[in-house]
Amino acid sequence: MTYQFGVSYFSNRMPEHFVKDLEEMRKKGCNQLLLTFSENDREFYKETIREFVALAHEYEMKVALGPWGVGGVFGGEAYSNYAAQYYEHRQLLNNDDRPPSACLNNPHFRDFFSEWFKDAIDCGTDAIFYDEPHFFLPGWNNLYAADDASVWGCCCRYCRERFETMYGKSMPDSETDEVKTFKREMILDFLKFASCKIKKVKAEVETQVCLITDEQFLQTDIADRLAQIPELDNVGTDPYWGFKTGKELEDYLSNEFTQACKILSEVQQKYQKTTHLWIKNFLVKSGTEDAIKKAVDIAVAHDIRSILAWSYQGTRYMKIRCDDPDLVWETLTERFQHYLLK
Repeated sequence: MTYQFGVSYFSNRMPEHFVKDLEEMRKKGCNQLLLTFSENDREFYKETIREFVALAHEYEMKVALGPWGVGGVFGGEAYSNYAAQYYEHRQLLNNDDRPPSACLNNPHFRDFFSEWFKDAIDCGTDAIFYDEPHFFLPGWNNLYAADDASVWGCCCRYCRERFETMYGKSMPDSETDEVKTFKREMILDFLKFASCKIKKVKAEVETQVCLITDEQFLQTDIADRLAQIPELDNVGTDPYWGFKTGKELEDYLSNEFTQACKILSEVQQKYQKTTHLWIKNFLVKSGTEDAIKKAVDIAVAHDIRSILAWSYQGTRYMKIRCDDPDLVWETLTERFQHYLLK
């Protein structure tokens, strides 16, 4: 059985150091790599990213490039110059605020993203990775309380026009079930738009999406809907367990985490699609490292053959580092090596 194991990699942009990290990753069982390609990378480090992709290929690693924080609508801590520069193309909230996030329905942003993935493809990547595409979420970017359900978006003219086309009536002032369904449909629409464009630029580039493991992913048919997009090759999710410990953590692994794995397994079997799963390797609390081993084992038991962790070496170089990044890294890569040798 063939497995693809890997990690995300960012911050370092020095090739001589990257080679040393590649050597370690390969020794530890990694054979795929997600390189973040932020707006800053695109503007100032494109040639370096091209070199990184070529170096990873020399080590026989499959490479994906991800739009880290691009437009403020993808996951990641990177800031978006697009959101800063184009205030008028930001999402519009129901209280008339405009958070630093572009609207997925805005034609100007779609044109901008098209130029982003053309540059990513030009760097020689094997895949384009859509990382957690989303509309405004309370709590992200430290805006509003995470549990503030009174604030929502997007209510811009493009969203209102498309809502009216979809439902034959004006968008309501509150976030009704219809509005939630509409936003889900628009995420699907954006992914179809981008994937079709990517295939026209270079058909062999794999298109991958990772959705947040939230109520939408666990309780709606969005995974099935994604799998029905012909131009979208790979469907995944990231059931991170936050700061849970003890029984709460055990229950999460047994319930939501396992349910996410089952959903991906069903997508594989029903649609013959490739799937992938992300394992939490950031902000892992001391004493909970064994959850990483259990998580990998659960994923493998559900026949998920592409497993990645965010991020390299327990994210030791960043504010969101694990309490014991060495133990996290060893725990993760021990499982990678275990399954590769079976």
